[in-house]
Amino acid sequence: MFYQAIRTYGTLLIIFLISVSPAEGQDFYHKQYTYTDGLPTMGVYNVYCAADGLIWMGSDIGLIQFDGATFNTFTTENGLPDTEVIALMGDTEGRIWCITFNGQIFYVQHNEVFNSANSSLVAEINRRLDPVGFNIGLAGEVLIYAKDDVLSIKGEQITSIPFKYAEQYDLIAPVIKWHNKQYIMAAQGKTHVYFMFQDQELVKIPDTIPFPSDFWSLRSHGNQVIVTESGIISENGKTWLPNTLGASKTNTNNVFIDKQNRQWYFNQNRGLQYQYGDTVYILFDQAKVNSMDQDFEGNYWITTMADGLFMLPYNFLEKQMFDLSSDEHITLINAIELDPQNQLWAGNTFDQNFIVQPDGRVATMSISNQQVFSRIIDYAFVQDMMVVGADNKLVGISQDPYTIIQDFESRSIKSLSVKNDRVFAAALSYGVIEYAQATKEWSKTIIYDQRAYCVQYDTHGILWFSTSSGLFQYDGNKKRQIQVPELMDKRIVDLAFYPAYQLLIISTDGYGIYALNVDTHQLVWTLRVIDGLSSDICRKVQVQGDTLWVSSPMGLNCIRILPEGRQYIRTVQESDGLPGNDIKDFIVRNNTLFVAGSFGVMRWENFMEPQHALAPKFVLHRLASEKGIYQPGSAVYTVYQDGYLSIDYALIAYAKSPPKLFYQLNDGKWQSASGNHIDLNNLDVGNHTLKLRFLDRNEWVYPIAPIEVYVEAPFYQQSWFVPMLIVVCLISIAAYIIYIINLQRKKALNQLQLNEALTFAEQQSLQSMMNPHFIFNAINSVQQYIINNDRKEANRYLTQFARLIRINLETSKQKYISLEEELERLNLYFQFEQVRFGENLEYTLHCPEDLRADMVEIPSMIIQPFVENAIWHGIMPKRKPGKVELSLVANDSNLLITVRDNGMGYQPNAPSSASAKKSSLGMHITKRRLELLTKNTGKPHFFTIRAIVDEHNQITGTIVEIHVPLELRAV
Repeated sequence: MFYQAIRTYGTLLIIFLISVSPAEGQDFYHKQYTYTDGLPTMGVYNVYCAADGLIWMGSDIGLIQFDGATFNTFTTENGLPDTEVIALMGDTEGRIWCITFNGQIFYVQHNEVFNSANSSLVAEINRRLDPVGFNIGLAGEVLIYAKDDVLSIKGEQITSIPFKYAEQYDLIAPVIKWHNKQYIMAAQGKTHVYFMFQDQELVKIPDTIPFPSDFWSLRSHGNQVIVTESGIISENGKTWLPNTLGASKTNTNNVFIDKQNRQWYFNQNRGLQYQYGDTVYILFDQAKVNSMDQDFEGNYWITTMADGLFMLPYNFLEKQMFDLSSDEHITLINAIELDPQNQLWAGNTFDQNFIVQPDGRVATMSISNQQVFSRIIDYAFVQDMMVVGADNKLVGISQDPYTIIQDFESRSIKSLSVKNDRVFAAALSYGVIEYAQATKEWSKTIIYDQRAYCVQYDTHGILWFSTSSGLFQYDGNKKRQIQVPELMDKRIVDLAFYPAYQLLIISTDGYGIYALNVDTHQLVWTLRVIDGLSSDICRKVQVQGDTLWVSSPMGLNCIRILPEGRQYIRTVQESDGLPGNDIKDFIVRNNTLFVAGSFGVMRWENFMEPQHALAPKFVLHRLASEKGIYQPGSAVYTVYQDGYLSIDYALIAYAKSPPKLFYQLNDGKWQSASGNHIDLNNLDVGNHTLKLRFLDRNEWVYPIAPIEVYVEAPFYQQSWFVPMLIVVCLISIAAYIIYIINLQRKKALNQLQLNEALTFAEQQSLQSMMNPHFIFNAINSVQQYIINNDRKEANRYLTQFARLIRINLETSKQKYISLEEELERLNLYFQFEQVRFGENLEYTLHCPEDLRADMVEIPSMIIQPFVENAIWHGIMPKRKPGKVELSLVANDSNLLITVRDNGMGYQPNAPSSASAKKSSLGMHITKRRLELLTKNTGKPHFFTIRAIVDEHNQITGTIVEIHVPLELRAV
């Protein structure tokens, strides 16, 4: 019966705040853990916060452990006697005791499950009773009770507490502590009787303490209480009557007394009730709350039947979430502002304004009455109206009633700033406008007529504004641009001033924070991610005192402004208590913070007070080497080289971001650990000392004693190893010598074969260049000149032909020639061909001036085949004037040679002709030669060929790219 309530099911959780006064339209800030956060089940029965910082939960799938980052589940595979864990409790010896649905006891210590199979203590307990529940006694002992028996466990010792009335009464939960005495209640039908623990015996007593209701449970960190039919009665006599006490006779009345001696009540009927002063709050009112506990920092952990796990921070009363949801749209607040009446204005992405009044009431109005997608961008309070700027409108809204009394613009607003009660400025998508009220009518002055981003008046009434062209200043008469080279092409999204040091603070979209001197316009300092900023995407900036606050998609940054520059302080993020990291807007007022984003709006009182004073908890989950698992405090043994030391740990801080852990081996350098894991390998032989520490409130904390690590000597340091090593070395040396000799022979043979193949390829290349058709055509041309009696032209043509033949023959004898010689030969060849083709052939040779052609060497006769192909197979078949371009580009250590023509174009799938086959053979020989050069030199030699295609997908020519190393000739 005691655990009957935890086996029912709840509905979807919606947390909100209700008090004896009217609802205030705001929630307490909390964090929910569900499947998306790693929680393995949404049905969590009970919770226990251990002294070491770990959170333990019983659930419908096993025992769950949480260290702030990871959920670890113990199931039947780990030794649990049943899947469902319906009760759990920790004792003074660090053991986590559990009861399963099938009535079995087990406990977990150092992450090991002890059950009836591996623990004689647990086996004896399960043999002697079918447990109903357990509790911690006045002396720290574990009391486990069934209907007819009570066992007291201290260490490994079991003591039975006799119950001589077992035949008449059934013991029912729970054990009661009252004024330093211990009681348990028994029942005979509807008759209830108290028995007191006295001298290791249960003694029947008269009605000296209040009788509890039938089903109730208590977990207390303070005074003891008893839940009666008339309310909750504490040891000092005070009574609190929860709203739903006794509403359902089948539900257990659960009470939790926190470390501040405050009372919480829940019974799976209507959420969680909490009394603070004269006010009763109801939280999680739609959830079936199963249990709650308080961790070492004071945070509250609440489990539910179907909605997972919740955490209320220790200062949850100082963090209030405003209910600014819309019936049609999700909550997404872009801009917030406080007016002189201390009303909070908040605008969403669908042109809606929420006005939260000081008494908690919320008014809602739309500036277009259409609720279309139109973000509220900025607010400015002028005279008695709130000026609201949105994506498509700029209006003025009166206070009482909330109505639009002034329609300024129907354009996109980017930023607003107020000069005085009658003047304000706006940055718009098409410029900057200053609005002024001389009488009753508002007039406007267009200061700038291009896209603007933000506006801000300084203390002297000078308007500063940013645009797509940079930063500007306007003194009421004229504007001037502020030339800051560091801000060129950077989008400025907000401005703030710090008059004490004459600073203009500038936030940018993607480049961090800049500080300028307002008089000299010189850059004073910058702040980016590398300096500690959480993100270079900065949004709103606000200066309060000597502190600069900057919002970003990665939290709220706090920077101290100093005479000599700036000092990064900290970043407030979700792990520090914000409802989210993506902050759209914020307000800092003294010690109160308002933040807005996709979560709505949260008000955080006393947010600048020192962080929670308690140091984080360090939990050593696993200490192991290849030799096994070691308990904390034990020396670790490992072996040389193949051995390792592995540490799994948790550094727990639920109310703030946990610090980093550092480790030091012997007296070496301190290193940062990551991922809650440390791995050490390849330790030297001998003894080592491993130290761990972390920084908390500017002081180093050493969470555990140094770990002693002993690395055993390897086998080769044994006495028999040296003689054996000498023999092995001699054999190895002989084998190595033989291997080297064979390797040199094989290498010489391969080099000889390579040289032969290269020589053959060069001969083939020469033969392919000496095109018989070319020679035949040249002779015919000479004959034609003789027939035409043009001896002078025939003589010149023969001279060029002989010179070209001589150069080709000389080149064929060399593996490498200078680029200058190759270009000379190619130029001569082009001239020779141009004589025959006339105006039908045009060519260009381009060599950069900074490329010393006389100092560069390339493989001989490597370009000629492609130039000849371009003329004979590209230009000539086209039967139209054509052009061949040869260009060279040096890039790092490579030389790119490009041959481009506007002929027929490269068509690899075209029908083969005799000339095409010869062209293909020439390219094949050249490709083979380049491959051999690559293999011989170890440097890449290759070419690519492709067709040139115009915008109509028509082939207009061919381009060949030859890649060879850039080799310089030795001087």
